[in-house]
Amino acid sequence: VRTLSDAIAGLRLVHAPGERVVYSNPGFNVVGLVAARAVDRPFEVAARQHVLGPLGMHDSAFGARSRGPGVATPYGSLLPPKVSAKPADGMRLVAAPMGGLTTSALDLVRFGRMVLGGGVLDGTTVVAPELLRRATHVEARNHPDLEQGYGLGFKVRRWRGRTLVGHDGNMPGVSAQLMLSPDDGV
Repeated sequence: VRTLSDAIAGLRLVHAPGERVVYSNPGFNVVGLVAARAVDRPFEVAARQHVLGPLGMHDSAFGARSRGPGVATPYGSLLPPKVSAKPADGMRLVAAPMGGLTTSALDLVRFGRMVLGGGVLDGTTVVAPELLRRATHVEARNHPDLEQGYGLGFKVRRWRGRTLVGHDGNMPGVSAQLMLSPDDGV
């Protein structure tokens, strides 16, 4: 696997869109490739130009390249997946859309503030409000009686009368979770 196109080669649709939730990391790679082609740039460049840069997420990068105070450092290897005491300096991740972002807690908070702000952070619109609305509301669920499902990339669920929106992720040696309560602005 040398390119994002290689990473998604051979994938096939199992259920019709909206029919059923089947979480798929490779599905995020498909979306990332489509987004990259839409702006005629590699995914990492497009993400930096259209999201990370406008949000001021300067301590965020794809793969193990980002280093500095407060920046998560992956340890171990992806292939085979293994945690070790050695930083993953040589890690090359071509399937970045499915979870290759390393970031600091402060940068992740900037992203969360943009979501809570309806796509706007510090007066700059980064994500169209309608797209963000669809991302943070249930678009599909596995069972009609469940109060949880997925928006566009976000897990969405009801908990104690509140809607919670977020996502989690990990690589060997690091993990993160962003959970937001939009109704409360938290």
